[in-house]
Amino acid sequence: MSLLKSLTGLAKATVQLAKEDKQFRKEAAIAVATFPIYTAKVTIDAIDLTVGATKNVETVLTKAAERVVTDTIRNAEYTDFTVAE
Repeated sequence: MSLLKSLTGLAKATVQLAKEDKQFRKEAAIAVATFPIYTAKVTIDAIDLTVGATKNVETVLTKAAERVVTDTIRNAEYTDFTVAE
């Protein structure tokens, strides 16, 4: 079976379902509207997995937060409220 014939059959079945089923029409409309968002998410996740951007950002933020805490303690710039946090 050729690819064109398969796609034609799928298109005909989709049209028939859309004619018969109101819920299918709603789901199809939502799918068409949200597909670009899904595609962007998958692409960004793949890029992130490849380059490790999220891990790098987390590492930098953790080091910066530790530095702020260390400097605050070293300079005695804390109050009872700070310690309670």
